[in-house]
Amino acid sequence: MKSMTLMFLELIRILVMLPLIGGLLWYTVFGPLYEVFQVPEGYRIIGAAGIWVFLFILYRNFLQFTGWYKGKENRKLPRLAVISLTVVSLFMTVGPLFARFL
Repeated sequence: MKSMTLMFLELIRILVMLPLIGGLLWYTVFGPLYEVFQVPEGYRIIGAAGIWVFLFILYRNFLQFTGWYKGKENRKLPRLAVISLTVVSLFMTVGPLFARFL
């Protein structure tokens, strides 16, 4: 029963923390940056998806080990996956800045 409660608390933590971090990144960094560079609305969605990829990496490699639930299957992403997803996230967040030149 205790494990189920901790898992539920961890789920609530994820549902609160990740949108909060993603929203802060969007409204303080990428939203204003996309406004300055006049990025079209359709391309901004790609940037938002890039933020979610970054948050996935952040959670899997750091945040899951600082929470309440300590499962046996908790492990970091492989190094190649981290590098690949980081490159994808960078292209997705920085790429829309160059969309108007296409």
